[in-house]
Parts: sequence; structure tokens; C-alpha cells
Amino acid sequence: KAYTVDSARVRIKNPAWKASLEKLVQTVAYKLGVDPTKLTAELHSLLYMEKGGHVERCKNSDEGGNVLGTLFVQLPSVFTGGKISIANAGETEEGDEEKNEEETSTFQLGASGDASFACHFVCHYKDCEYEFAKIKSGSRVLLRYSLCYELGKDQELPTVSALHYSMSSLKWS
Repeated sequence: KAYTVDSARVRIKNPAWKASLEKLVQTVAYKLGVDPTKLTAELHSLLYMEKGGHVERCKNSDEGGNVLGTLFVQLPSVFTGGKISIANAGETEEGDEEKNEEETSTFQLGASGDASFACHFVCHYKDCEYEFAKIKSGSRVLLRYSLCYELGKDQELPTVSALHYSMSSLKWS
């Protein structure tokens, strides 16, 4: 009850979509704490979920080397249920005695009734896991984008784990 359509089979004909997506990518860069001039979004697939449809907890590990994370854009849809949860498993660095606790955030994405009239989005780093709860009624349509990041020489791809460790170091100092 959850179907994926490859990006090669998806056509977006709205002439304003490209400009809107570019503006959204700048917002996403701000929220992820990365340079917006180095972040782009490439359509990966379309996800259609109907009543009973869900996505079990997973990670987008099939992405290429310069993919920083994932952006889901929910198109106007009429549905109930289907919360999305994003989890940072809290990986530890080698030699680190303290095990970080998993942090999970849950988002409604328009559950207050405005999902049928507006687009909503959620994004996460590549090293996070996500899941969509079951749709209780109706259907939802999401576009899944790969967030690609242009790396400089000797620069590593930002991850939520790296962000967590740099914040921990700052907290302790």
C-alpha cells in the first residue's frame, strides 16, 4: 500500500516548481547548518501511500558519495495518520566510553488539516533513519529528493553524528 515511482517516470509540469524548490533548498541548508550555495536537490522518486500504507524504519544507504541527506516534499494530499519519525541512532566514536541515546523526532506534516491545501517538507541527514506510520484514511503523495553537497578539497560530508560530537565538545568545554 506504499508505492515508489522512479524519478525517470515522474514529470513536474508546474513552471514555478524549480524556483520554489531552489528556495526550499536554501531553507533546508539553513536548517541543516550547511552552506546553501553548495546544496542541491535531485529528484530520487515519488512515494504514493494509500490507506494502510506505511514505511518501516529504514536508512537511505543506497545514496552516492556526495549525498548529505534526504528531503521529502509532501504534495497536497487528503489523509489521516502517517506521522513521520526521524531517528539519530547516536553512534559513538571509537574510544568513546559514553553511549549516546537515540534521539527521535516525530512530525505530522499537515495533520492539522492543511495537508490538502499546501506542500509540507521534512529533511534529514544521510546517517538518520526514518519511518512513516500507517495512513488511516485517504492517500498521500511525496517527492523524495537526494540532497547533494559540493565538497571542497579534504572536506568531509556533514553528518548528524559529526554535528552531535562537535556540539558535545562545545558543551563540555
